[in-house]
Amino acid sequence: PRVHEITLFYPHSFHKTAKNGEPLYIQILGDIKVEELFNIAPLETLVKYSTQTYERMLRDVFPACSIAAGRYIHGIFSIIDLKKLNRSLLSKKVYNLIQADMGICQDYFPESLSASYIINCGFIFKALYTVIKPFLDVKTRSKIKVFGADYKNALLEKIDKENLPTLIGGECTCEPNGCLFSEAGPWK
Repeated sequence: PRVHEITLFYPHSFHKTAKNGEPLYIQILGDIKVEELFNIAPLETLVKYSTQTYERMLRDVFPACSIAAGRYIHGIFSIIDLKKLNRSLLSKKVYNLIQADMGICQDYFPESLSASYIINCGFIFKALYTVIKPFLDVKTRSKIKVFGADYKNALLEKIDKENLPTLIGGECTCEPNGCLFSEAGPWK
């Protein structure tokens, strides 16, 4: 499958930068279409795709952001939107994919996360995160911030509104196909 097809069923992308020059990596987890995604790509293919995304981050995204910012950029600002997240997304397939992706990140790219804002979190996720949080490394835990629907001001403190897609409270639309398909940023 091509990147466009995977993004269609698993909405995610690098998109522009935070105020400090770090690339934004946006994932809209509530919009994953599980069956369609796994119909075009088995878990092994998705793990390979994830690895290639991290490698591209090191090869293309960080160097371009470093040049644009005039300083060394070596971390991403991750935004994970859980709006519309439902029980159907809590399948074994999705769990295995997330576990594999986290393993790749922790084992091979451990310092690539500067900040992660998890937005539109409902009560169940907040309760689950409270249980999981003590098991996370202190350094990793300090990078993660969890928000309900009241996240917009926190994002705008770190990201210019013209760099933030409208689907998560900003002003960017990236016509004609939308922000997650534009790959807009210094690396393009």
